Amino acid sequence: MSFVQQRLQRLEELQRQRPQFAELLAFYQALYGFFQNQKYSLLELTPDFESAPRRAERGFPLLDAGSLKFDQGRLEQFLSGLLAILGQYGQQGHEELERLQQGLKDRQFEPIPLLLATYERRREPLVKAAGALDVEPAIMAYILDMTLFFALRGAVESLQILPAENWQEGVCPTCGGLPAIGELSGDEGHLQLHCGSCGTGWSFPRRTCPFCGNQEKQEKEYFTASGERGYRVYLCRVCNCYLKTVDSRELGAGLPMDIEGVVTLYLDIIAQRKGFSPGKKPLV
Repeated sequence: MSFVQQRLQRLEELQRQRPQFAELLAFYQALYGFFQNQKYSLLELTPDFESAPRRAERGFPLLDAGSLKFDQGRLEQFLSGLLAILGQYGQQGHEELERLQQGLKDRQFEPIPLLLATYERRREPLVKAAGALDVEPAIMAYILDMTLFFALRGAVESLQILPAENWQEGVCPTCGGLPAIGELSGDEGHLQLHCGSCGTGWSFPRRTCPFCGNQEKQEKEYFTASGERGYRVYLCRVCNCYLKTVDSRELGAGLPMDIEGVVTLYLDIIAQRKGFSPGKKPLV
């Protein structure tokens, strides 16, 4: 089962289990249905496997921006379809989405340089492009993040890239992205982090904050939502970041973590109201 099919299956289950999220889940069903209809890859990866072990020993991920080769024509077609989905299901921002569509047609919205800037977390090119098209930077960032996730996830899956052995960093061993969610499994509650950019999962010490490396127990805590089983949010008071986790011992193994992140957005709201951030890399 492909990563897209797995997510569509989980979304169907959640529609039955969580009818209160019907509208949100319908959007993601349409989104992943669109993903499923993509016949060709947007991205070719050209990693340097020979130097990968040495890079991993020094804490560098397998991929960098030079490893990403996008197909311009496929990318523009994908973005046009994605913008149409967002326009259909979104409740606001329609005029900005239309300007982005027109920008694609007029070659004023050049996606490849912006996707590479997004990958490297460079803010200036994104803000400049958004200003030129009279679009909120947050909307453009959301679209680019979603496109990069689909492109990277599919390309990583097609190459069957496995995480580097003995990787102990708080960033993804494949692409260098930050963890979006964690997963607890096994009798001891083993922690696996899941990358928000490419979906790679890797083992990480449970008692360590992945964002700052803090190991002091008194500076960490967690909370759960009343009536919800299988979900925890870990808080670090050193860096004021939080990490949502899914307990697979209670909810079952093999769940798509990005979808679990979507249906637990209420936990993000609670954590952020407490003054914590999701630990995203700052744009530079």
